[in-house]
Amino acid sequence: MSSITTEKYDPVKLERLKYFLEASAERGKPKYFEIFVDNLKAVDKNNDPGCFDDYTMYLNEDSKIVKVLIYTTTESCPRNDKFIYNIVNETEEKKKSQAQNQELNGIELQTRIDSAITTERERNQNEQLKKELETVKAELVQAEEYIESLEEDLTAERTKKHSWKELNLGNVASIAIEEVVKRNPGWMKKVPLLSALSGLADAESSLKDRTETAENGQASFKKKTAEQPSGETNEAQVEFFRQLEETFSEQQLQKVMEINTAMLQHDSLVDTIHELIYDNPENK
Repeated sequence: MSSITTEKYDPVKLERLKYFLEASAERGKPKYFEIFVDNLKAVDKNNDPGCFDDYTMYLNEDSKIVKVLIYTTTESCPRNDKFIYNIVNETEEKKKSQAQNQELNGIELQTRIDSAITTERERNQNEQLKKELETVKAELVQAEEYIESLEEDLTAERTKKHSWKELNLGNVASIAIEEVVKRNPGWMKKVPLLSALSGLADAESSLKDRTETAENGQASFKKKTAEQPSGETNEAQVEFFRQLEETFSEQQLQKVMEINTAMLQHDSLVDTIHELIYDNPENK
């Protein structure tokens, strides 16, 4: 069976083939061989090892391949072992190696540049994200503080609106009843308790008294009349306030105060409420 051996050209390796042919001839079994340089047959087929070195005459700087075919002891036998040696041009090989190195160096340099650019871009993006995160955190803190402030204001407003027990009920009721009496003096005939407050009809004096009362935090009227002693007025007020507190729950009392306030702001509601109370057949 034929074999093929491919190696880099080396004169020493060809000398070994020559020695093999010489040894075979000395044993009386010379082998036929032929040698090609590139596509040219440099040594014709023969069995004389002395002709082996003739191939060197065809070698030059452009040669690429030296091929040696060794046959059996029979000249006509087609079977052979092939030994192929590739000739490497040292100058070209050096240039090729340098070109490859330059190419590799260029690729490596570009790779390093690309890597540095990518790293810098990522660093800038991270810095930008950090700044945006800090901004969002600051805005979140401000929003939380604002929400907390709103909650405190809402709680205070609810407390001020609904916790009537914490207010001076006398001040609130006295101002409301005074305005009702002033605007509707005829009510004193229908509500006997209001007649005790008839001395409060003077609007200018009453407004001054209300201001003093609110500033001093007291639940009494300052106005006095010759017909009605101050003690009687205070007692009537206290009794009226006591009746309000005993009659109404806290929620109902709140509604009463809201109704009084609404009538003070919109006196047309007085007639409407009066009609609802006294003109309704169910109330008669």
